[in-house]
Amino acid sequence: MPRLGVRRPLLEVLELARTRTSADAALVSEVHDGRETVREVDQDGAFPAIVPGLSAPLRDTICERLLTGRIGPLVEDVAADADLRSLPIVRDLGVGAYLGVPLTPADARTYVLCCLAREARRDLGADEVHFVRGLAGRVRATLDAAGPAPFV
Repeated sequence: MPRLGVRRPLLEVLELARTRTSADAALVSEVHDGRETVREVDQDGAFPAIVPGLSAPLRDTICERLLTGRIGPLVEDVAADADLRSLPIVRDLGVGAYLGVPLTPADARTYVLCCLAREARRDLGADEVHFVRGLAGRVRATLDAAGPAPFV
């Protein structure tokens, strides 16, 4: 669970991201020590396994490909990419589309704000990426305002 004072603003941003992109889930994850850990999530129940605290080796995540530049911020059809469709999270959870934006607040930790859909989403484009990038700024400001204390 996030530090006191951070959870509500994060949930508001995630709800906005999810509804604006018509995604099934929006989440903030933290990348640390070779792992990606979900810190907060807003969803409609399509991904019941995605809960705060869910963690996976970074090498097994879509976000790793984003952070290393192997993919851009938007993958409209995850199944069309041989590397992505072989990832455990894609196979096990059924991710069809991905939109992600990395951010680094003042505490120098790495986070990713992302939206997931169960189905491929060819209707997503530059407008949604721009919108989520703007929301990432709000997430960064929320984390900065809360100070450097780690998530608990």
